[in-house]
Amino acid sequence: MLLSLPPETIEKVVAFVASQEIVGGPPPGLFALMLTCRYMHYLLSPEHNPGRFYRLFHDRFDLAAPQRRAHCLPSNPVMFSTEARQRFASLKLIRARRFNHPEMLRSLLVAYVMISEDDGTNGMHLRWAGLREFLQTYLMRGDPGPDLNDVWSLAAILQTQWSFSDSLRSESEDERDTMLSLLDPHLFGQLHNKPVLHHGSCSSSSSSPCMSEASSRKLAISQFGHSIDVNTPAIAPYAILSFVLRVERYKLANPQNVPSARSERLGFGPTKEDFDQYNAACQTHAVSDSSPIQSTSSQNDVDWARLIYMNATLPSGTTVRPFRIGALAGSWDGTLLLPSLHPVQSDSDPPRGLGPVEYLSRQPIALELHEHYSYSPLSPNVCCKQAFEAEYVGPPVLCECALNLHGQCLENDARLSSRDTSCPASVYTCDCIHELNESAVTDISVTGVTPPDFGAAWGAYRFKGRVRISDGLIVLRRDPIGSSAASPAWLFGYVLGSRQLVGRWHVGSPGTETPWEGVFGLWKSVT
Repeated sequence: MLLSLPPETIEKVVAFVASQEIVGGPPPGLFALMLTCRYMHYLLSPEHNPGRFYRLFHDRFDLAAPQRRAHCLPSNPVMFSTEARQRFASLKLIRARRFNHPEMLRSLLVAYVMISEDDGTNGMHLRWAGLREFLQTYLMRGDPGPDLNDVWSLAAILQTQWSFSDSLRSESEDERDTMLSLLDPHLFGQLHNKPVLHHGSCSSSSSSPCMSEASSRKLAISQFGHSIDVNTPAIAPYAILSFVLRVERYKLANPQNVPSARSERLGFGPTKEDFDQYNAACQTHAVSDSSPIQSTSSQNDVDWARLIYMNATLPSGTTVRPFRIGALAGSWDGTLLLPSLHPVQSDSDPPRGLGPVEYLSRQPIALELHEHYSYSPLSPNVCCKQAFEAEYVGPPVLCECALNLHGQCLENDARLSSRDTSCPASVYTCDCIHELNESAVTDISVTGVTPPDFGAAWGAYRFKGRVRISDGLIVLRRDPIGSSAASPAWLFGYVLGSRQLVGRWHVGSPGTETPWEGVFGLWKSVT
């Protein structure tokens, strides 16, 4: 009877059947129709009817992120049909728990892309595939060895991006300790890949890298008919994030011999109030990023940009950048983890990671950061009239402008600084920003200080550093306030998502080796 209907009516029936499937994954009703007879299989096959899968993709996957990142998407239905089939095949492989399947790495990369584009609809498919349970089971199996190390690393990365707060809540203490020991060797692995984009000559500023030193495995992923070469993401930033969050599940012991309140403190040192505040903040760090201004997928634009900026050739129309202006400005708090000196000094070879959790030194850390921008003299954003005057031969203008997430100017304190020589003579900065043009920024400097209450409890420090615009690498120098004899510490890291700053901590100058390093995780205040 169905075959006697006109093709237009059959198409309406198919559209109705496909629209009823809202649980995620390939629409079973559609494939059931394809199995009724050869004619229906031929009529509904992707090769013969790509338009059906084109409409299916538009109805069942998030498109805001692909449109934003690629500026415009291809309109060829065949490309959307191919993309839909690729995603459904990967989801089915994950759902089937085919841990050792040769296509598992590619399937997890597809899941990585879907997570980065998720605004609610993609998540329906990932839940249908049981991605969270798959990752938990796979990771608990242990490191699979060098042949499948990329798969395990990508699975660890995905776990930090997908329902991680649920994973942490459901973990037993034994499972948590097992994951900490599995993540430990990856904490001091590759932190970043240097992009190969030739933005400028080697003699230009730090925003102009020259050649790549990437060592991750390079893969080609197909997206809407385009083949994009990507390096599998460096695991260290995500391993650090996962490690710190798991350590923070254990409360920092509250000593009995300290004052109860800050008002009772004599001099410096933490009080019970400071310990309670830190422990309470740790419980909020695992909560998923949420912003009333930014969509879920837009918070992942920076991570996506770093993934594809490992290429010499980018997809046409790519508009996202590896660092979002204003991402660092604001208040941050978190945890610094250092290895105990005793186990390191008792062994001739230091461990690969931080070592057992019971030997770690755990220190609260907090800072308030400001961003400062340098612009090309020809940029329309330069609003310091003094910089344009022909007779002006003084030092560059230093911008002291704190920005919130939206790039709006919160405070201005423009001043001349003859000591600042980090900016090229041909580059000026502005003392006020109204409509920020990110593409005009040629250099980003960062300054900061420990909040007063926090400094009185845990130590006061000043911070200064820069951002490598090409891939978003952040380098901060930390100097204690009031003690010129102490060695500076250096923090190297990346912003993940919209409010996570993770990386490694190093004592002394960046070029010197120390017997141990530490890792840190910071979270941006949303209040």
